[in-house]
Parts: sequence; C-alpha cells; structure tokens
Amino acid sequence: MRRLQESDLKDRVMWMNDVAVYPSMGFTPPISLENTVNWYRSNLSNNKRVDCVFVNEIGELLAMAGLTGIDYSCRKAELYLFVNPNRQRQGLGKKATYLLCKYAFNVLHLNKVFLYTNATNIGAQRVYESVGFKLEGTHREERMVDGNYEDRFYYGLLAKEFDYDQIPLLMIGCNSLIMNCIDVGGG
Repeated sequence: MRRLQESDLKDRVMWMNDVAVYPSMGFTPPISLENTVNWYRSNLSNNKRVDCVFVNEIGELLAMAGLTGIDYSCRKAELYLFVNPNRQRQGLGKKATYLLCKYAFNVLHLNKVFLYTNATNIGAQRVYESVGFKLEGTHREERMVDGNYEDRFYYGLLAKEFDYDQIPLLMIGCNSLIMNCIDVGGG
C-alpha cells in the first residue's frame, strides 16, 4: 500500500469510467483525466484525507482506496475503495479494506471507520462484514439508479472491534504508507 501518485491517475480515470466500477460509487461518468489531475493536485496538502493504491510485487495496480473527511476531533473517517476491474472477485477488496482500516486505527489512531454502499451491492457488503464492519443504518431511497430509487447502507467499524492479527503491517518510506505483500492468488 502506498500513497496515490499523479502517475496513477490515468488508471484511476480508466477504472472510474468502467461499468464494473462506477455504478457502485458516488460519481457519474465520464470522468476526465484533466479534472482528476486538478482534484489530485488540490488535495496534496489536504490532511483530512489519505488516498492510496495497492500494488503487487511487480507493481501492478490492484486497488485504489482512501480515507476521506478525517475528523481528528472525534477520530473517524469515511472509507472508499474500488478494485481494478480486471482483478475483481479475487479477494483484493477484502485485503485492501483490512489494510486501510489497520492503517486508520494503528497509524492515524482513529476510533471509527465508516462507509456507504448500495443496498444492491451484496459483494461489497460481504467484504465489509468479513473485515468486521457492522450495518448501522439504511438511508432509504438515497440514490436514483436507472430511474429507480435505491437504498444506501451505512456501515461502521470501531477500533475496539477490529481484528488486528489478520495481516501484518510494516511502515516504510516517506512516499509509502504501508508495505505489505498482498497475495494476488485470491482468498
């Protein structure tokens, strides 16, 4: 796991415009590279967010995730995640979510990580629940999808509920947040 870099943005835009990604996220394509570069540069010094990428041992981008709206007064942040559309359903989302939560609790000393997901995104719900997130509420008819209202689920995970022993955490370098070997073989 390392910080998002400007060189990652072309892939980020490609993923965000992919039909396997954008329906479950809170944006509507087309997403442009120019706007994404501007967004990235404007957030470089924003201490209320951490944007990361997950790579394997050969440098292939596996997932992008982050913590946004970091509130240091009550020690919480919102998690977002999207997995490389060509690498979905391989267990990478669970591993990325787990590592980002471990970073949030161990390094940022947050008390809570929360997220929103679509009621129809059963795969994401399974991932989040397997990491320890609890369904805390439903935002009824929160989004319009293909002309129909859809509920959004609010999930939360507290530091005291988190299983800290699943995957080891090693801090490295100034541009890297966490280095961990993600087994890309699944599970």
